[in-house]
Amino acid sequence: MQFMSFFMVAFMTSIVGLAPQTSADDKGYRVRWVGEQRLVVREGDLSGRIDLETLSKLPHLYAVGPVEGLKGEVTIFDGLPFITHVDNKNVAVDRSFRHKACFLVYAQVDRWQQVLVPESVKTASELEQFVWRAAFERLDVSKPFPFLVKGKPARVQFHVVNKTDDLPHNPEQHEKVKIRFELKDRSVEIVGFGSDKHEGVFTHHGSKSHMHVKTSDGTIGGHVDGLELKGGMTLFLPKLD
Repeated sequence: MQFMSFFMVAFMTSIVGLAPQTSADDKGYRVRWVGEQRLVVREGDLSGRIDLETLSKLPHLYAVGPVEGLKGEVTIFDGLPFITHVDNKNVAVDRSFRHKACFLVYAQVDRWQQVLVPESVKTASELEQFVWRAAFERLDVSKPFPFLVKGKPARVQFHVVNKTDDLPHNPEQHEKVKIRFELKDRSVEIVGFGSDKHEGVFTHHGSKSHMHVKTSDGTIGGHVDGLELKGGMTLFLPKLD
């Protein structure tokens, strides 16, 4: 029986995506991830690596990733799912956990510390740089970390993946399935994950963060592509014990 139990555990954890990988333990949070972005984009593996319902009981959960089959975007804010997909060229929102994700990065955070974003920060790239400077002073940035940004930017450019064909997936096809949208002067909430060691896992090539956005009223949102900020933004980082 002991041998069989060991065999089953080894077998299950050897299957990519079934066993979440995790950062080292921290006092205020721990970042976990399942699957890898490069398997989706470069190898065309669009299978569901994690059933979101298995996470539905976790308190104060935050998560981002694409829906199985690239049929939308997974975003979870404080335990509340915000699953977006494209319906008749518009963004539609589903608030259930009845979905799977191709890859997912997630963490539980019950306490946050606030940092005012300077008005000099205007773009997504500048915001990423500021997030890292602020995190360096307050967290251990050798490990992945979650963050939030709230406020009313002048403009948010974002996309929702919407694969509708059976063509083999590759980087060129990946760009084609992105349906792009824009928000102007809307109050938004952004959830992101930062790491300089997980490019191709849960951050994109050339980036140290992965960010999703939703309007504060929860009616629209997706994967952040670009930002035009005008001040009045607040960064939230995990508050350590």
